[in-house]
Amino acid sequence: MKIKGFIFTIDAIFSLIVAGAGISILVYAFFLQPIGYQSTAAQAASVEQALLDTSLAQAAQGSQYALAASNGSSSGGSFWPWYGENEQLQSSSNVGPLLPMLLFQFNTQNAISSPISVGNGEIAFASGKQLFVLNATTGNVVSSNSYPGNVLYPYIADQKIYYDYSGLNGHDATGPIAVEDNLAVYPSGNTLVFTSLSNSVALYTITANYVTTPAFGDDEFFVTGSSTTQQNYIEAYSIVGGSLVRTWSRALNAYYTSSPIVIGNDIFVINGGGVIAYTTGGKPLYSVGDQKNNINLGVFYNSTGNLAGNNQGIFTTVYNTTSRIVPSCKCVLQNYTMPVTTTNVTPAITPTTVYELANTSQFIAFNISSGKKLWNVSVHGSFPLKYGGISLGYGNAYFASGNTVYAFGTCKGNPGESLLQAIASMYLNNEGGCANMLLNQSYGTSQIAMFINNTYAQSLNVGSFTGNSAIYAINSQNPKQNFSISMWVNPNVGGPVADIYSASNNYGIGSGQGTDYGGAYVRPSAGVPSYFEWDEGTQKCATNSNTINSGSWYNVVVSVSNYNSISIYINGALAKQCLLSSAEPSLAKPAFSIGVNPVTFSTAYNGLITNVQFFKGTLNSSQAYQEYSDGFGYIPIESGTVSLIGYWPLLGDSNDYSGHANIGYPYNISYTSTNFTPSSINTSFQVSKASVPLAIGTMQNGQSFYNVSIVVWR
Repeated sequence: MKIKGFIFTIDAIFSLIVAGAGISILVYAFFLQPIGYQSTAAQAASVEQALLDTSLAQAAQGSQYALAASNGSSSGGSFWPWYGENEQLQSSSNVGPLLPMLLFQFNTQNAISSPISVGNGEIAFASGKQLFVLNATTGNVVSSNSYPGNVLYPYIADQKIYYDYSGLNGHDATGPIAVEDNLAVYPSGNTLVFTSLSNSVALYTITANYVTTPAFGDDEFFVTGSSTTQQNYIEAYSIVGGSLVRTWSRALNAYYTSSPIVIGNDIFVINGGGVIAYTTGGKPLYSVGDQKNNINLGVFYNSTGNLAGNNQGIFTTVYNTTSRIVPSCKCVLQNYTMPVTTTNVTPAITPTTVYELANTSQFIAFNISSGKKLWNVSVHGSFPLKYGGISLGYGNAYFASGNTVYAFGTCKGNPGESLLQAIASMYLNNEGGCANMLLNQSYGTSQIAMFINNTYAQSLNVGSFTGNSAIYAINSQNPKQNFSISMWVNPNVGGPVADIYSASNNYGIGSGQGTDYGGAYVRPSAGVPSYFEWDEGTQKCATNSNTINSGSWYNVVVSVSNYNSISIYINGALAKQCLLSSAEPSLAKPAFSIGVNPVTFSTAYNGLITNVQFFKGTLNSSQAYQEYSDGFGYIPIESGTVSLIGYWPLLGDSNDYSGHANIGYPYNISYTSTNFTPSSINTSFQVSKASVPLAIGTMQNGQSFYNVSIVVWR
């Protein structure tokens, strides 16, 4: 199964499956399997009590799904970020997402001009003369300040944000700022500047060619020169009696040289195409790789204390920094060729994963042991080629592309909360897809729902399309000749709900794309929605008029067999079957859009859309009925010849929850509440409901009490 979720056994032992990552973690909770349905509240009460008695940390201890910001050494509860409580956030720079979900994207007027610094529950970055600080989880603006000159290299440390701007003290930063011993130290051209944090006055300077940002360790400052034509070096400095004193110096080859990295009592530096290691006292430990190969793109990045790596164009090498065997050091763990050309920005490395940015505007994750690509996400824009990179924190990955900051991560919540409170919080805070996973699979059946203040929780934040809105999921898998699409629609006027096309330019975003393979449309008559149609250009399959009306919810399933046999189901019933005169050409690298046809860019859809699912294989009549009867909150079908390719709940975000990382690129999408209750509740012969008041924090309203109900039915 390709969906991240919880699977419970009769013994109440469930396994958290992280799709595509090959991780299965057994954990223990106190859940009951569904028993005989009752007309009283007892059945729902037993389920609700189990959800109350189990904390989210207990339910997913040690997993990166739930404790995404763990430091990896324990359950990591204190490291978990949740909305509106920045004081609880602690930086965890060595954990990244196993599967990426777009947490937020933030656009600025000018291009992002600095690396993204992470800390204090915030991220900081520069854009021209502006310094932006955002909440690291929500993307909400904490502060935005303008300065007389261009802001240079903001850096978060010690609950503060340090930065330079051009013209501040006569030494403009030309590289990242480091902070230690009440000093901000940074390169400025051929000068290394030591500035007092109290008054921004330059106290000490070192003049050297192509000086880099220093590292700190053992009460010393370590610095390198990075010339490609002159003798390079690594040197150590100490402050003795108020003066800056050089304590040792070692010569390096005249090739690209990285800033030093200190891990424990050892120093690592990339020189040319290899790594050289020293003790903090300057004693050589070993060298590995080719120091004679001048790799100008090499950027050194350290991980959790035992791994280091460098990005060398299309190569990534991972070194074990604790292998101090001299002279036969077994340092190289992996040296593999990327399948794409990566940019010369800093990669990010965790104990399991290498994160890269590709020149094709791809955010890619590779397994650190095999070099196998785990997933890739397409984003819109061009990556900066200097001083950029990927920053990790709180289980998230942050990077800039042009004038946009992207944050990718996983579902978040307070690990100390009960599962019931955590699920309700996710529904209220635009993470309905995550809440669906937890709620449905905690009970083992789709016949369960949460109501918050007597409103169906899955209807609190559904996708709203204005006629100028779209979601582009441009790297969908190829279903070949048999595929199905299921979607919930509530049209105002109509238009394309979902479309399959080939992306030919601009990363598949916007108008004027390549071939249109077919799309699902709500068609109007006399200006109002009237019928549903599958449109393959010259060939169409349409239901009768007046089968769809404005302002009502419909589940529509389109099932395509051999490219030409079309079945359309509306609310679980077969509405139309067609046999096209000729089959649609074979799908070639299909992309998937919601709310627009990117090939013709005809009038976009106007209305509400939720729970869009893209399958390889054809759904049959009973499966189509199940799609309808279960409502918004069910987990998609996967059985027999039907497998899930993409799953966009659109319950507060545009993420793909199928496990295939087909992240939707949203354009002008908003989310709104709607009036909906699953039909299976209304037609069931036994319904059980239990309620409890809970205090839940939301981004909009802060902490408030909500009446949270669990409903089960048959």
